[in-house]
Amino acid sequence: MVNTDTKRRGFWLVFGILLFVGMPSHARQPVERPSGVVVSSVSPEFPDGLHARYLHFIAQQLDVELEIIPMPFARRLASLQSNEIDMMVGLRYRADLDETLIVIQPGYERVGMTVYALAEQAQWYQKRQDLLGKRVALTLTAHGYGAYNFGEGIKIIPVSRLQQKIDMLRLGRTDVFAHLTEATEKALLARNLQERIVATGYQPIPVLSFHVAIGKQSVLVPRVDELTAIVEKAVADGTFAALRDAHYGSENDVAHP
Repeated sequence: MVNTDTKRRGFWLVFGILLFVGMPSHARQPVERPSGVVVSSVSPEFPDGLHARYLHFIAQQLDVELEIIPMPFARRLASLQSNEIDMMVGLRYRADLDETLIVIQPGYERVGMTVYALAEQAQWYQKRQDLLGKRVALTLTAHGYGAYNFGEGIKIIPVSRLQQKIDMLRLGRTDVFAHLTEATEKALLARNLQERIVATGYQPIPVLSFHVAIGKQSVLVPRVDELTAIVEKAVADGTFAALRDAHYGSENDVAHP
């Protein structure tokens, strides 16, 4: 038979676990990790992609060891807010993020998104109404662009890789697609499709500015001024642009940042 003290201890143990789980993620204590190691994350689809290049460059400039744990974007952001990772890239600034994160200014990259169609159909899409009922291949992310840029009445088809978007358009499985301008132009040129697939007249997605961010209990908080100076210098001297050009010019993955 279980005595009262045992029951009471069991109750408080369960209560404590439920209380922790129910706490806001940003209120939890940072996860213990080896001294001198900065933990970050990138998409599991692109473990060696452009974001990883940016992170390795920043870690080199800070002279720290970097550990990268692949996670989807939403989990990445939650992990940064809960101090399970120290730093991430690829974040669009929003004022509400200031409550839980330190977003480094300026943005390290400004990226254009373009809507493409087959050349003989591109003139059909000059305004939003022209896309009503049409099939749009789109990468759905938490970066701050996606289906909401097109509004209701448009059939969004989630597709992450550029090559798949191009192939689906050519096969008639979609009517248009949207993707990063720089990556798309290079991919089309590489496949000699630059005259077959072109930009439409309707372009609803604004230029995006992406930032480095750290958690408010990150091991990098004492070095936030140094981190800011690294980003400022790399933007000014073109280092981030050179890393991006090297990535898109490689054979790793011209389909995605």
